[in-house]
Amino acid sequence: MKYFNHHDFCGSLPTITNHHLFLVATDEKNECRNQGQIIRSDRMGILASHMTELHGWGGAACPWVLRVHKGQRVNITLFNFARSGGSNLLGSDPSVCYELASIHEEGVTPKTILTCGTDNREKNVYISETRKVEVRFVDRSLLRNLGKFLLQYEGN
Repeated sequence: MKYFNHHDFCGSLPTITNHHLFLVATDEKNECRNQGQIIRSDRMGILASHMTELHGWGGAACPWVLRVHKGQRVNITLFNFARSGGSNLLGSDPSVCYELASIHEEGVTPKTILTCGTDNREKNVYISETRKVEVRFVDRSLLRNLGKFLLQYEGN
């Protein structure tokens, strides 16, 4: 985990927590290189598209694996900073949608996480059936054009 200032993602970004700093998941154990996936067992955390764009962490070749306590489910919320004050920075057509990530869970059809021009900046995108999910962000080259976003996960 690494602390980031909310301004690291967008100069006028509102804080998503009660603090000006928040923890973003990283690959501090080099799991990506050694295991081909990054396992997070924290009760809650934040996955940043910026980390995938820079390092490839969380992409298809090295997905995030989120595992919460037994009996809990994984709740995932999207914070989309490509939207600014009601306007859509991705394009002028509000009906166009873009794929950001996919969520995979054993025994469950994969879920594609989309952002559309009419979406709110913050929205719940997934509640798991089990305690373990795999999150794969879209290709790094696509992320450069999509703007910054975060996926906050929490076991509950």
